[in-house]
Amino acid sequence: MAIIRICDSRDVPDEVYKISDALGEGEKWWEAVELQKLILAHNEIESLKEDLRNLTQLTVLNLSNNKLQELPSAVGELPMLKSLDVSFNLITRIPEEIGSASSLVKLDASGNKLSELPSSLGRCSELSDLKVSNNCLNSLPEELARCSKLSKLDVEVCI
Repeated sequence: MAIIRICDSRDVPDEVYKISDALGEGEKWWEAVELQKLILAHNEIESLKEDLRNLTQLTVLNLSNNKLQELPSAVGELPMLKSLDVSFNLITRIPEEIGSASSLVKLDASGNKLSELPSSLGRCSELSDLKVSNNCLNSLPEELARCSKLSKLDVEVCI
C-alpha cells in the first residue's frame, strides 16, 4: 500500500495523480486499491493539475482551506465524485464542466470569491447539499431548479 503524506504543501505531489506509478517493485497494478478519498485540507495549495481526471474512483475530494484560485475542468471528469469541498479558498469561478459530475451529492464552495455559479450545476441530478455562503453572489442560476433532490441550500452572507 502506498501512503502519501502531505503537510504544509503548496503543490499536490505528482504521485497523487499517478497513484499506480507509486507501486513498489513486484506489486501488480490490478492489485492496487484505487484512491477513493483525497483530503488535502489546510495546506497552502495554489493549483491542481488536469491530471486529477486520473483519479476515476474518487468519491470524496476535500480541498478546503487552501489558496486555490480556480478548479481544473477535470473535476467534471470524476464519475464517482459524491462530495466536493473547496470551501475557504480564493476561487473566483467553478468550471462549467462540474455539470458532468453526475454523482455529485454535496458541494461546499463557501468562503470564496464567487460572483456566479455555473448553470451546468442544474445537470447534477443527485445534488442535495449546496453551500455557497460568504461569496459575492448576486443570483443563483435558474437551472438549479432541475436539482430535484436539493434539500439544503446555504447562501448566507452573499453580498
